[in-house]
Amino acid sequence: MVRLSLVLAVAVVMFSMSACTSDPVAPTDAELLAKSCAGERLDVCEPYAFAIVTAGAITPDMLRVGDLIADARVTASLTTCGADSPAAHSVRIDALANVAAPDGGTSQRSFFLLDREDTDRDGEIDVTVPSPFDTGVPPSTLVTLRFTPRIDVTVTLPDGTPQVRSCNGASFEVPYTTGERYLVGVDGGV
Repeated sequence: MVRLSLVLAVAVVMFSMSACTSDPVAPTDAELLAKSCAGERLDVCEPYAFAIVTAGAITPDMLRVGDLIADARVTASLTTCGADSPAAHSVRIDALANVAAPDGGTSQRSFFLLDREDTDRDGEIDVTVPSPFDTGVPPSTLVTLRFTPRIDVTVTLPDGTPQVRSCNGASFEVPYTTGERYLVGVDGGV
């Protein structure tokens, strides 16, 4: 009986140690970019397609929700494979907010704000657009802006059929507080 317990204890310890040492460490975003730029295919990303957003912002602070007359400056910085990238990357911007759930709790909801392409492929997006905070985004709320690089690459399958494959790279997140709700007819709107 003691011998069986000892064997079982040793087996459990050995299994625990092997589980700890065999866990692969997830590669960093920089390592994934280096692999992609070396011509390696990553999961759903074709070679040279992976990118990283390293910075992003929407200014001014506290844009009023629903004030589509107000201008917003949108900036984002990307690290890509440069001229080796198969096409220009775009950056999708979402606002993540905690909203009331039907059960009385809260849940995180994603609100699409806009998508802009790095047309000159220099790794910088700097545009002025109408405020992207439409009436669906919660007013006077701390949200998280998520900037996600994206690229569509057309590949040819073995049977000659073209297929578009999308690659989302590494996102950048930053907090942002939305302003009050813009009231049409009260705040100067029609």
